Amino acid sequence: MARPRVSPNRSTRTPTARIIGATLEDVKAFRTSKGGRDAMDNSGKQPMVLELRLTRDLKKRDFRRKARALAALGRDGKLVKTKPPPRGNPVKKYRKDTVKRIKERYKDNPALMKKMLKKFDSGTSGADPRGVTKRDQYMEPDHIHELQLGGADKADNLMWLDSRTNRLLGGDIKVALNGVPEGTPIIVRIVE
Repeated sequence: MARPRVSPNRSTRTPTARIIGATLEDVKAFRTSKGGRDAMDNSGKQPMVLELRLTRDLKKRDFRRKARALAALGRDGKLVKTKPPPRGNPVKKYRKDTVKRIKERYKDNPALMKKMLKKFDSGTSGADPRGVTKRDQYMEPDHIHELQLGGADKADNLMWLDSRTNRLLGGDIKVALNGVPEGTPIIVRIVE
């Protein structure tokens, strides 16, 4: 008897992030990067490993940028599970500044301006942000150092990222961190 076909949807896709127990190798890397101190941070908590996995749902270039930045922050001991602060205005201002630069740069080429604005101004031009269904459809500001990992809600902590990659990765990190106590240091491992 043939198996019924299952259509790929969000509920059956491979998660892009998960927490795994810290191995001795991870703890040694953490200890080395933190200057040879004990593997625990100042809070006395053992670090946890957040595994980030490249899946076909994600744009490879944007996944690598984000994952490598988080891995470097983790090696430096700067990633700590925290309750994210309420979002402020830096994201809106970052988007407005980019839109302004696009309008100035492409004022002599209205067709190209329209194309660029469609990609970068999706959140303010009436497009439904929940309607992001494919990679490379829109770009949106992303916190390089995730707010849920102790990052600041400032303009210098933002970069443009494919919106689908940003939403899937950020959401999966949030789910993976459920149950991890606040103040726990995080090490990032990348799987491609």
